Amino acid sequence: MVSILWGFEYLALRAYEDDWGARKLYANAGYKVVSGDPPWLTTWIGRRRRVLLIKRSNLRDWY
Repeated sequence: MVSILWGFEYLALRAYEDDWGARKLYANAGYKVVSGDPPWLTTWIGRRRRVLLIKRSNLRDWY
C-alpha cells in the first residue's frame, strides 16, 4: 500500500539464485524474475549469483 501512496508503479528486490525458499515466497507474492547478475560478477570471482525480481504495484488490490 505504501508503494501506491508514494507513487511507485513497480516493486523490485534481489534474491540469491539458489535460495529456493525466498524465490518461492516472492513468486507466491507475485514477483517475477527478470534478470540475474552477469557471470563476470559471480562465477568468475566466486560470488553467489543474484536474481532481480519485480512486481507491479496493483491499485485494485487496495480498493
